Amino acid sequence: ASRGALASLRDRALIRTESLSSALRFSLHRNLQDFGQATLEPQEKAELIEKHQRFFLQLAESNADGGRLHRERENLTAAIATSPQGVLFRFGLALEEHWVSSGSLVEARHWYERTLVGGNLSAATLLTAGRLASANYETTLAESLLLQALEQELTNTERVRTHYMLSQLYHTLTSDFNRARSHGEQALTLQPDHVPSLVTLGLIARKQGALDEAETLLTRAISGAQEQGLTTHAAQAWNALGPVFHLRAAALEDQGRLAEFEQACERARECYSHALTLVSAEGQEALRLRVRINQGSLAGLCHDLDGAEKAYSEAVTLAETMGDSRMLAYAQANLSVIFLLLHGNRDEYLRLQRASLVIKHRLGIIQDVALAFIEIGRQLVPEVAAQLYGAAATLRSQMGEQDLWAVRHAQNYEECRCALGEMVYDAAFAQGVELTREQAVALALQAE
Repeated sequence: ASRGALASLRDRALIRTESLSSALRFSLHRNLQDFGQATLEPQEKAELIEKHQRFFLQLAESNADGGRLHRERENLTAAIATSPQGVLFRFGLALEEHWVSSGSLVEARHWYERTLVGGNLSAATLLTAGRLASANYETTLAESLLLQALEQELTNTERVRTHYMLSQLYHTLTSDFNRARSHGEQALTLQPDHVPSLVTLGLIARKQGALDEAETLLTRAISGAQEQGLTTHAAQAWNALGPVFHLRAAALEDQGRLAEFEQACERARECYSHALTLVSAEGQEALRLRVRINQGSLAGLCHDLDGAEKAYSEAVTLAETMGDSRMLAYAQANLSVIFLLLHGNRDEYLRLQRASLVIKHRLGIIQDVALAFIEIGRQLVPEVAAQLYGAAATLRSQMGEQDLWAVRHAQNYEECRCALGEMVYDAAFAQGVELTREQAVALALQAE
């Protein structure tokens, strides 16, 4: 249509316009779309659907920027919903990175649920479906798909990617650090400069308290990403390195080494600044969310409670918009602490902590369930707190995870022990050790 015709239709409210940075976007109102489709003959409608699929498949495969893909979200979803299996595969392979980086996980789930019905899947499709199922926290499905992929004839690149994704799955979703480390190391054996595996191994080392090892691995990842032009992976590595200095800063503050504490905080700030600079482009919401959560945590450690509240509130909004329940749980838990410190609001603290615990328990994030028991226990009567501390100790021992906040948690334990007396505390702690995870969660949600 000519510009004049489009302007005439807009003036009569028959089409909508949206101003973009360099152009106008035109679209039909939904009721007009429905009316137009209802007037088509079956053959005409089939031809129109096929043209629509071809156009948006071409867009998906054209390396369009994330902002353009986000604006076409509705059209892409419609095209995928009507695509035959062969075209469906191509949509998934083309949009995988966009779905993960933008947090478009609902669309991703719709794609792999349709794709898996077809069966007879290629290794590439199994890998894509496995990654997207993992991003949706469907642990059993993701593991099954990735292990199936390992049994196929794979190129070296595909095998590296499969080991990396299994490493990430075991690290992130099951806290099985031994299996996660094994798969990450197998990926590096096949490709020593594989940046995503370096990042994952660095995260594992950090969670196990091996901060020097974590720094070495993540620094290698940053150098490798820069050399290979991998901007997103460089941002991920910077964001993963920040908490290494963050954790060192916490230990230095506990030891009263305040000058070194400030230096470590500044190093962490620099890491997050580098990460945010690299994810400034539209379509990187998932990574931006993680950086904002880390920045909030650092601001809290540095006693900038207003900055922490701002960062966590933004993170909660981002996570809700994206439908990322795992990151929502993290943001809620951290925001609760700031509400308590800044506003003295115990009720809001417990509400947010418990909402976060429900998500973590549902997703099976064991190490964070253990931390939630401690954080909730701090605000409950001492006997219940001691039981929750015992339940947390059981979960940590099952995972072989080091408590990176041990000094601060020890203060909570000691306050509870003093309030109850040693014999009563030990008895309540022992009761907590014997609780199942479900029983401990119920206690944390119900006790006052």
